[in-house]
Amino acid sequence: MMVYLVIFGVIYLAITFKTRKVPGKAQKDFVNELINSFMWVVGAIIFPFAYSPAIDPVVKDYFNIFTDFAMIGIFLVVVCIVGGQKIILARNPALKEGKDFVKFAENFKAEYTLKRDASRKAFHLIIPAFVLFMYVLGNMLVSWLTLGFVSGHDLGIFFIVNCGFGGLFLFAAADIVRLSYFFKDAGISIFHLLPTTVLNILTKRMHAKELYTFIPTVLILLSFIPFLPAPFAVFGAVALIASLSDAMASIFGKASSQLFPDRFVFPRSTYRNYKNKTIPGYIAGAGMTYLITWLMLVAFPVPGINPITVFMAPLLTAITFLVIDMLSLKINDNLLNPVVCGFVMLACIALI
Repeated sequence: MMVYLVIFGVIYLAITFKTRKVPGKAQKDFVNELINSFMWVVGAIIFPFAYSPAIDPVVKDYFNIFTDFAMIGIFLVVVCIVGGQKIILARNPALKEGKDFVKFAENFKAEYTLKRDASRKAFHLIIPAFVLFMYVLGNMLVSWLTLGFVSGHDLGIFFIVNCGFGGLFLFAAADIVRLSYFFKDAGISIFHLLPTTVLNILTKRMHAKELYTFIPTVLILLSFIPFLPAPFAVFGAVALIASLSDAMASIFGKASSQLFPDRFVFPRSTYRNYKNKTIPGYIAGAGMTYLITWLMLVAFPVPGINPITVFMAPLLTAITFLVIDMLSLKINDNLLNPVVCGFVMLACIALI
């Protein structure tokens, strides 16, 4: 797993430097791509600590062996899909002409609609729903089957690791194949081997500004990894904040802008870092962050937590989300919001 993660990080770094001079890309895009590449290495460092310190070392070894084989299986799935496309195109070369990155970019529907944005955000909600389901399933199985060799927490993390990392690698592999177009001068462009179905899925998840960079789904998944060793209340909150809080802020903000143009905009500044964000968007995002953090601390209690923390942690986390949202920093908020909010939660649990 650590080797896998580092290899993906190196490939992402190569793509980052190869595409840095693509017309239309800004300096902030390059910085965000560097951070994206670095997050794979962070994942490699954190992964060995995914399970609780109390887990039986033998069980942990078996879990890791299973994960190794599962990830090899994911790699073979990618090889089979790409290999299958190669056979199809070899039999019908005319199909290759219709699968060109330039044509894909030209035909990409760049117009913004609230419905399309809501659809993109709704897809991201599948991620935290899956995380919660896998964790609850692990705890239920330990209880129902009276498994004495592993805790519900560790079995839940085992399910999340295997299914979650599998999804992460699949999305990342699809993105790498898509962006391999920029290595055509080296003869390793395989964009045409990306199945139409997969390309359509990626297209629906992408914004026009993401045509020449990585899709946000991968970055959202990478933002969870630093919190694998943390109490599940924090991990679950990070997953929900990354998807649900951001979605609420975006949808309410953009809906407000459409219904009441040029009203409720704050701050009104010409400073280039600020976007035209609205007060309803801030309220929706911060309010959802408070609710998520409180629910996670109540639903998945942290042993020994101070009752005051259950009140203060959601409040401080919501304020953190609000400040980050208002600052509109150049770092991608798909990473910045969940990571900073997660560390604020950890600080509250440790210090209050």
